[in-house]
Amino acid sequence: MNREEKSFLDETFSKMKAFMPVGKKVPNFHPRLEVEMKEDMPDFLKSAWDLAVFEAEANIQPCSYGGEYFTAGGRGGWYDMLFGQDTVACGLLAFNKLYPDLMKNQIRSYVLARVNIGFMCPDGWVLENCDRTIPLDMDVWRPNSRAFCERYHLSPALNRTGQDVGWLWTAGDLFDLCGDRMDWAWLFGMGELFFERFYSPFYDETDGLYFGQASFIDVGTTGYPFAFRDMDGQQQRNAAVWLKTPSTNALYVRGMDVMAHAAQILGREKDALLWREKAEALRKAIRDHLRFSDGAFSYFMDSEGRLEERSEALGAAYCILADVVTGEDAVKALASDRLRFSKAGVSLFYPFYEENTKAYHNHSAWPFASTFYYMAKEKATGKSCMEEDALQLANAISLPAEFKSSVMGNPDDYVTGTFHEYTVWESQKPRGCLAQCFSISAFMNLCIRNNWLDREITRSRFL
Repeated sequence: MNREEKSFLDETFSKMKAFMPVGKKVPNFHPRLEVEMKEDMPDFLKSAWDLAVFEAEANIQPCSYGGEYFTAGGRGGWYDMLFGQDTVACGLLAFNKLYPDLMKNQIRSYVLARVNIGFMCPDGWVLENCDRTIPLDMDVWRPNSRAFCERYHLSPALNRTGQDVGWLWTAGDLFDLCGDRMDWAWLFGMGELFFERFYSPFYDETDGLYFGQASFIDVGTTGYPFAFRDMDGQQQRNAAVWLKTPSTNALYVRGMDVMAHAAQILGREKDALLWREKAEALRKAIRDHLRFSDGAFSYFMDSEGRLEERSEALGAAYCILADVVTGEDAVKALASDRLRFSKAGVSLFYPFYEENTKAYHNHSAWPFASTFYYMAKEKATGKSCMEEDALQLANAISLPAEFKSSVMGNPDDYVTGTFHEYTVWESQKPRGCLAQCFSISAFMNLCIRNNWLDREITRSRFL
């Protein structure tokens, strides 16, 4: 690292001097992770690394399916809940490389929970147009309520149609780094089961694409236009499911790539060829149906076959990282003229929906999504995005601005600063869940990508 880069990073993370060092606030904290920053790295950057390790490990909790796992955030404040997209993104960004044994248990636990829950759903969250749906009779229900989540440790199937298949990419990434033949055999068997039982209802033979919400963007929220239409909650949620999105279809592509690789390792050459052909067919379908004429991907295609006149950062990133587009097509897919950029990162999508200006998925940037975007940009252009990524991740660290005591614990515990969930676009201020693993793993990825750690971290063939 040259002098200019050190000066830039020292200034970018200078806010760390306003927070109490982790070692002083938590003197008995002994990290499991033995990886540290290189000795010659800027002190403020080292402080941010210490905070990331502390908050990541504060989120390690016992899992109902055995062993331990990473909760979504809150330094363990979330109830016992397995989030699909958190498992996917955090594993791919950093946790697979830094906490492989824990991630193996987390992936297996998520898969087991998914098998157990199937298509069960409470009142108001019935997945329509799917003959496998099993409505449950529950007296009390509210979105993401403890009543359902404490019983099954997953949100209803209606809110997982975009994130569900991503476990294959994360598991493939992990097993490529440290898996054995038994791991690959388990992955292949479960992958076959999931595609037949859980994913086939969403496949559309007419265009070769899969239905599903846009990866992690929650159904029934202002992240979709249906929130502003004359629909009840269940109708809004289902409208967001029966879309075709680049982000989710790219997750399917990578899942198929992983299945092909698993089959090859297991000596199943015909199966390997079949899955490679499926992956290439889906890549072509995404290119043929989900792109604008300028090469950028749409946010989604609606049920009438119309492309939404918006682009999404994570959709662009996943399509590039999953090799849906390469070369000049990958550069065009970055949608540089369509998305918006600032110290907050990349707008999650753009234009925002102006019917409601409240930030969450709408009017926001998400640090982990911005990091995936910058990873994709580096792959597409061959140029470093270290500065842009460092700026937005430093911006994501602050004291709690809005506190939810029932979920997050005591605000006095956060004098170290904390990694927030998302950033309000207009104010550029971080908000949402505290100690958010999405954002923690994104910062760790920045450090891994730029070789700032005291040992070399291997990357897998799938990322």
